[in-house]
Amino acid sequence: MTMEPSSTEGRLRRVFERTIGLDSGVKTIATTVTPEWDSLSHIKLIIALEVEFEISISPRDILKLYGDFDVVLDYVNAAVEES
Repeated sequence: MTMEPSSTEGRLRRVFERTIGLDSGVKTIATTVTPEWDSLSHIKLIIALEVEFEISISPRDILKLYGDFDVVLDYVNAAVEES
């Protein structure tokens, strides 16, 4: 049985798809296997995350979020809970 992604996870996947240009069927999203996720698209992604989730991402956290979808998901979940 397949688990439904949380609404945050689904929204985050759609942000990645729109911002980085990923296909919706991509299973693993990480800079090591996703060449579309480069430094420029990462900045676009940060802006899109702030708009989509109505959060503010501090400059010191921007680099921490570069690399793995699950790290970004954890960060967004925590930021949304705080707001």
